[in-house]
Formats: sequence, C-alpha cells, structure tokens
Amino acid sequence: MSKSADSIAAREQVYKQLSRRFPPDAIAWVKTVRWDPAAKIDLDEFDTSDRSDWAAASEPKQVEREVSKWQDGTAAPAVAIRIGASPQLIIVDGHHRLMAREHMHKRRMLTWVGYVPNNTGPWMETHLSQFGGPSG
Repeated sequence: MSKSADSIAAREQVYKQLSRRFPPDAIAWVKTVRWDPAAKIDLDEFDTSDRSDWAAASEPKQVEREVSKWQDGTAAPAVAIRIGASPQLIIVDGHHRLMAREHMHKRRMLTWVGYVPNNTGPWMETHLSQFGGPSG
C-alpha cells in the first residue's frame, strides 16, 4: 500500500473509531487532515502539561478499566494531533488510556497521529463534544 493509501485508510479508521463517541459535526475535521497508521508512540511525546485538568486525573476507576482493556487486547489506539512542527502530540481522545499505560509502567502507547496546521482549529474542541461529556 502506498503512503497516500495508508493515510486514507488511517483517516477512515480514525473517523470510524471516533464516531462511536463523538457526533459527526465534532469529527468532520478528521477527514480533512493527514493521518499516520496507528503506531506505538513514546509517552514522552505527549503534551501532558494540563493533565490535572483531564477528566482522567480524577477518574481512577475508568483508568483501571483501561488497564484491563490494554491487558486483554481490546484497548483502542489513542487519537492525537501534531500541530505544525511541534515536537509534542496533543491527545484528542485517549487521556484515560495514557494514564493506564503509565499505571502499567509501559513507555509506549498505540496511537493514531493526525497533522494539523495550527492550534485554533476544530480539533482543539473535539474532546468537549464526547457523548456523555468529556472523558477518554
């Protein structure tokens, strides 16, 4: 498969995954950006500077559920974006999964990475539209 075909396939898979938890208008942007196929990303590459604001920071039971999903192989990849040439990734969906990986003393997490031009697009608001409120 070509790199372009890989990106198109990844885009469709990311959209399908997010459509289970987000309304179509909140994830329409997914179809407009380039995506890498899911790959194991080092946890140090994620921007966690606002982690105290994450719902996951105050939901240890959900983090434990994500640990179980990682252990039994049913955890979905996280979804993250790279803004321009930024060295760090912003998590769009997967905060609980990242905290679960840390809890498991794992250094990497399976993640879809999308490339966006700036930090003012709809990708920065997606998490607020999750069914049942922000989580992930």
